[in-house]
Order: sequence, then C-alpha cells, then structure tokens
Amino acid sequence: MVLSGAITHVGTPPTEQVSEKHTVKFHDFESLTKTKGERVISPVFSCAGHKWILQLYPGGDVDSQDGMVAAYLQGKMSYNIAVALLELIFKDSNGCPFHKQTCCDFRLFSMESPSWGWKNFIKRDKILNSSDKVLPSGTLEIEVCIQLHTDYLCRSVEPQSTLAEDVMTILNDEGSADVAFQYGFGNLKHVAEVWHVNNLKLTVDNVVDWILYADGNDLTLLKKASMEFIAASAVEVITSESWLRLQESPSLSREVILAIAKQLEQNSESKKRKRGE
Repeated sequence: MVLSGAITHVGTPPTEQVSEKHTVKFHDFESLTKTKGERVISPVFSCAGHKWILQLYPGGDVDSQDGMVAAYLQGKMSYNIAVALLELIFKDSNGCPFHKQTCCDFRLFSMESPSWGWKNFIKRDKILNSSDKVLPSGTLEIEVCIQLHTDYLCRSVEPQSTLAEDVMTILNDEGSADVAFQYGFGNLKHVAEVWHVNNLKLTVDNVVDWILYADGNDLTLLKKASMEFIAASAVEVITSESWLRLQESPSLSREVILAIAKQLEQNSESKKRKRGE
C-alpha cells in the first residue's frame, strides 16, 4: 500500500514559476513595410497561460536608431500580469538562435502599460544578409519565451469586475434564483451579466475599460451596452484620455467607429424626418 501525506514547509519555499515558449513567423519579411513607426502585428497567441501579440517594426520604431528593427510583446489581458523573464530569440534556417534579447527584470503588463520590448532589437541588414542564411524562404522566425512569477499574478481586473458578487446576489435573491435555476447553471454567467448590465453606471471615463473587458471575455450584453453608450456620447468619449487605450485593439476600434457612424446616420435621418413634418 502506498500512502500519501501532507507537506509542511519550514521557511519560505522557492517561488513557483510558469514558463513557456511560442514561435511567431513573419513571412516574406523583406517585403514588409520599411517605414519608421509602422508595425506588423501577429495574431493573438497563448503563452504561459495568457494571451499576447508580437509587434514588429521592420523599419524601426519612431525613436529607433536608423537601420534597426524594433520588437515588442503586448499582453491582451484585462488584468495585470507580472513577467519575471522575457526573451525574444531570432532563429536561422536551421532553427538555431542567431540573435536574442533578454530581460530578467520584473515587468508588469497592465491595461495602462500593456507592452514591452526593444526599440533597437537587431540591425535590419543582419537579418537580410543572405550569407548567414537567416531567412528560410523569406520567413523571419521569432521565439517568444515568457516566465511568470505566480506570486505576482495580479488578477485585479481593470476595471474591477463584480460578476462573482453579482452571481451571489442573484442566488441570494429568491426571485432571481428561480430565474437562474430555470435557465440552468450553464447560463448562469449570462443571467449574472444581465443583472450586472442593468445595474452598471457607464461613464465617459470608464466605458472604454468596460468595452475592452467585455470584448476580451465574450460578454455580449456588456459590450453592446458599452457600444451604445459610446455611440451616443461619441464626442466626449473620443476626446477623453481613455480613448487612446481602445486603439490597442484595431478590430474593436473598427466596430466602435462603425457604431458611431451608424448612430450619426440615424440622427441625421431623424432630423430630416422632423423637418419634413
């Protein structure tokens, strides 16, 4: 018989760390934009349990040295994450590292500061030097290495989510609990979201944070409510400081702009009808 037992620690145990690697391939690198400040963005990928994108500036960032390529890792989470080690590795045609940059300092990825990397990562000429056989079939291969300290996984959502509290409020309320059990636990998240949206006070200062949070967590009703608020208060939201954070999600930005345009069109048609009357 094999017996298992509990463990008692004397002193502080070593910090648990989560680490993982992910490879991003930029195909036909030589034909990518060479203009400073213009970037190429990878699709969202998962690494070390979280979502990221890799931003590459083939012609350098605006403040990069001439002839340098810039690269930045950006978190796509609506909460803070602490990175203990970040490493970007460029690989040659044989899959061997030929250039890398490593940061072993504590780096916090947050909604206010979601990205970090190197503005002078590598000389463009070094990548395109055919004698080094760096680009197999024109593809630039970058390996992303991320190591997290689980002690510092700051899951304090910005803005602070109250969905868990909302669920408890629903279940503690006799009428709401009946609705929850009628729909089943599989839809409990939806029921809580309905309650949350009905009790949420959106403002010009917080609506961008809420729509980013809703988009990242598949909260359709919350996203719709935030979208309608932005469309109705377009001037105030667009001129607010929080608007810049929305630009980090190009697809969501397009959705918001289309919603604003649709609202303006509806307002215009409404005014025309009133004049006709």
